[in-house]
Amino acid sequence: MKDKSKLSLLPDSAGVYLMKDSAGKIIYIGKAKNLKNRVRSYFTGKDLYLKTEALVSRIEDLDIIVTNNEKEAFILENNLIKQHQPFYNINLKDNKTYPYIKVTLEEEYPRIIKTREYKKDGLYFGPYPDAGAAALCLEIIDWYFPLKKCQGRRFGSGKRCLNFHLKKCLGPCQGISPREYRRYVDDAVLFLKGEHQKLIPQLEERLQEKKKARDYESAMVLRDQIAAVKKLDENQRVEIFNKKSFDAAGYFYNGSSVILAVLLFRSGRLAGKNSFEIPVTRFAGSPQAAAEAEENADPDFLTDILLRYYDTHVYPVEEIIVSFAAGNILDEMLSDIFTARGFQVPVISRPAKGARRDILELADHNARLSFYEARHTAEKQNALKEMKNLLKLPSLPAVIECFDIANTADKAVIAGMTSFKDGKKNPAEYRIFNIKNASGQNDFAAVEEAVLRRYRRKLAEGKMPDLIIIDGGRGQLNSAMKSLAELGINKQPLIALAKENEEIFIPRLTEPLRFPLENSAMQMLMQIRDETHRFTNSRHIRARDQISVHSVLYSIPGIGKQKVRMLYKKFKSLNGIRDARSEEIRSLPFFSSSDAERLKEFFKGVKDSGRGDLNS
Repeated sequence: MKDKSKLSLLPDSAGVYLMKDSAGKIIYIGKAKNLKNRVRSYFTGKDLYLKTEALVSRIEDLDIIVTNNEKEAFILENNLIKQHQPFYNINLKDNKTYPYIKVTLEEEYPRIIKTREYKKDGLYFGPYPDAGAAALCLEIIDWYFPLKKCQGRRFGSGKRCLNFHLKKCLGPCQGISPREYRRYVDDAVLFLKGEHQKLIPQLEERLQEKKKARDYESAMVLRDQIAAVKKLDENQRVEIFNKKSFDAAGYFYNGSSVILAVLLFRSGRLAGKNSFEIPVTRFAGSPQAAAEAEENADPDFLTDILLRYYDTHVYPVEEIIVSFAAGNILDEMLSDIFTARGFQVPVISRPAKGARRDILELADHNARLSFYEARHTAEKQNALKEMKNLLKLPSLPAVIECFDIANTADKAVIAGMTSFKDGKKNPAEYRIFNIKNASGQNDFAAVEEAVLRRYRRKLAEGKMPDLIIIDGGRGQLNSAMKSLAELGINKQPLIALAKENEEIFIPRLTEPLRFPLENSAMQMLMQIRDETHRFTNSRHIRARDQISVHSVLYSIPGIGKQKVRMLYKKFKSLNGIRDARSEEIRSLPFFSSSDAERLKEFFKGVKDSGRGDLNS
């Protein structure tokens, strides 16, 4: 800032400061108990962090707004940040809008839906930092709590929808009373709250009522609900003796930022975690000042961080336990935040020993893990950037697919394919191709077939990967190129990685590329190739054993090709045949009691040999 005369005019009172760049744009907004001390520290501090230096280098002007106290300063700062979205301010939403689960209590027949908007209507659960966790909750509710899913005109049509026929909706449009329907809604709410021990006895009581009334259809629904809730209850690993809903806030200081981790306990069970990294620009000072603040657990910056978190992440909890000495402003501001949402104000505590102190240590540990996880993710992103540069790819290889071939002479020739997203395994996209048109040790033909089958479908879906890797050399690469050309794909990034000398073959180059093995991109390529080799070989061994078992079926006296076909038609798989009862086998046409006994004896021998899942 060229004109620093304003610094001498700063008051000693609380307030908000707005820092601007040369274009007059607000680039940072902060609050302070003492505006003079806080703002001047930016320009007089020594050994500033790089982020703070970057901020200070862009400051050309500043404004201040004086407030009566720190509480008013916090509210004003928060509102101004939301309004102006300055570049250097923290975004505790982590650049995401987390989903909520909403119970539409404003409707006569409430629904349970996922939403990213929080309004003062209905009942909300969340926010869920993991969208998959919210989706899983909804999936369980969808199956075991048959509530209405239709809305608007569809609901009022009076026609029985598919959900009704599948027993996934009670059918309020078919005459169920709002009072009876609300009982199911209340059950689902208890489930979402995690109050399983309260829910199970209620469900069991209603199950007995339905049995006495011989309403067996409703009884089956309740039976499935009880089984699902008990299963979830068994899977809970962390349970606190007092059954309270509370949050535990821990943090980790890594030298350049603070990581806040909030563990979410609902009805005594660990239900989730939120974590955020806060750059040290918030400390508005030198590394020494930041280190001293962390060492002494200075309530100023930690309180500020926690208040910002709860301004966007509110849930009705009874207590918030923290690992630092919180000031009075934390109690006052949290009281305002929770009261505004219609929730009871939680107790703020800092336990020094006991189970709750152990939970705080767990929160601190999670903050530390969040830091290392973020660093691991950053390392993978750097490796992908390095890969893009080394291989001269048109874009960052966010999605990578890799192929390998495994065979045993003419039997069980398979191609395995793994998928990696953002440098991490994506097992949901792993695939096995049983090669049909290549025999023996013809890896080239197997690669050609697997690539053709995979990308004929992916091309139709418009979802080609950013990079395809073939385990092998020039011959395997040419086979993959032939298949892609047949599909009209000419600009797809493609390489082959040969294990012998760790050479990379690229279509446009006559000579293979070699890079230092310690290079981060090379390390990632080798890890992907090795994972593909592991996956393919493991599936190949299973396929080979399956063929062996299938072939031996023909050697059982009295079991020929026709009977084998009948067994597969009835029981669908080798596992199905193995698990079938003797009377089920005897009921098939042309099967005798002796046939059933010989089959059972055969599979008993297979089981004793250690082969578990014959279909795998």
